Amino acid sequence: MVDTNQLRGTQCRKRNLVAAGLLDGSPYQKKVKTDANKMLSNQIDADVHDMLSGMIEAENDKEITETLKLMREKKAENKINRRDWVERRRCYLSRYNSLGGHM
Repeated sequence: MVDTNQLRGTQCRKRNLVAAGLLDGSPYQKKVKTDANKMLSNQIDADVHDMLSGMIEAENDKEITETLKLMREKKAENKINRRDWVERRRCYLSRYNSLGGHM
């Protein structure tokens, strides 16, 4: 005959193993694994989403930076052209004035 105390101990250990998810094939362990897999999958999805968002944001920042760079270059070019025009005008006026205002 099986000792009732020993049986209770076995059932208790089995319950503890099931609760810990260490007993193979138990419905509880399958649920724990499923929940863990869902959590891991959600975490991976969130990380991928964050990574893609970061990449899109970086690409947008890169485009904005490139646009600003082109605008600065254009402004600098216009400034140089304006300086050249002023210099040409100054030369023209000095030549005009050196001729006594007659060309």
